[in-house]
Amino acid sequence: TRCVNGKLLTKGGTSYKAIIIPAVKLMPADVLAHLMKLAQQGATLIFTENYPQDVPGYGQLENRRKAFGQVSRTLPAVSFDQTTVTPCQKGTIITGSDYQSALAKSGVVSEEMKTRYGLQSIRRQNETGHHYFISSLQDKKTKYTFVSWSRKLWEPYK
Repeated sequence: TRCVNGKLLTKGGTSYKAIIIPAVKLMPADVLAHLMKLAQQGATLIFTENYPQDVPGYGQLENRRKAFGQVSRTLPAVSFDQTTVTPCQKGTIITGSDYQSALAKSGVVSEEMKTRYGLQSIRRQNETGHHYFISSLQDKKTKYTFVSWSRKLWEPYK
């Protein structure tokens, strides 16, 4: 993944407006370093609830912790009690414990299908538009109708 004109671009050509890093405790130093490099190049990173605190595994632990410490010292010193937007060279690092508030600060429009109704989706572009695979991986019963030919993907039954 690389940053081009403030957008994240994958090798497959998919672009994203931000990377959301959930509350994780462990992260390899090279992954955190790559995230910071993307932010410096113009990407928006959203850390929710906390920064990673350590590296996974025990092999070469001290060396990896040293590398992790060097990178983690470049993260903005913030309290996750409130949503904070911190410039990072060309990009932005947003931190906070409220996912919706952090997403709003990024300017990224949330996918209501996911945030409000708990649905998961995969979207793939084709020659005439997009294909969607939508799933509801939850215990509660839901009733949705999916209209593939409509710009509005779904509507709850009335």
